[in-house]
Amino acid sequence: MQPSASWGNFETSSGPTPTKPIAPTQSTSRWRPNPRITDAKLLLGSAPPEVKETLWNIMEGALPSGLFCEDIRKTIRIQRFDVDTVAGKQVSKTIGELEITNLMTNGFRTMHGGCACFLVDWWTASMRYTLDGNRLSINLNVSFHAPAPEGTTIQLVARSISVGKRITDSRCEILDARTGRLLVSGTHKQMAVTNLASL
Repeated sequence: MQPSASWGNFETSSGPTPTKPIAPTQSTSRWRPNPRITDAKLLLGSAPPEVKETLWNIMEGALPSGLFCEDIRKTIRIQRFDVDTVAGKQVSKTIGELEITNLMTNGFRTMHGGCACFLVDWWTASMRYTLDGNRLSINLNVSFHAPAPEGTTIQLVARSISVGKRITDSRCEILDARTGRLLVSGTHKQMAVTNLASL
């Protein structure tokens, strides 16, 4: 699948090269986490305003309270949302940040593998929901490349790999936002569903 000219440097490949973080151009000694964006209209990227608004509502409290990993989900700071049309299909890329807190760690005080799996699932699913509506997960593959200690600011980068009428494949990379080191990568396959009661 070849990107359109307007896609620029927007990667759609699932190759091994990790995504560079979007931290400001500065030395790592002066690096600071990106602040929380306070209005969907301020969200960077090429996604249409109504699509940005949908993702914003998902991340900022439109979902019912008490859902799985709510305390983690609410700490994610959306940074950018891009959408483009490639070969007649809407492909997307979403970037966010959060800090690893004690709630997210294992006995070694590094990010728990289960938490990493949740972030890969949640970030890719939220991205595609804004374009496709309800979809069910049918496969989630996650690889762990390096530990992420408590206090690390991580960057979530989700992108479309393949978009079909019923099946979509997305990839998510979890990076150290300060250094760009790849910590976790995963792929998420989802299937379109119109009637949950029939499953």
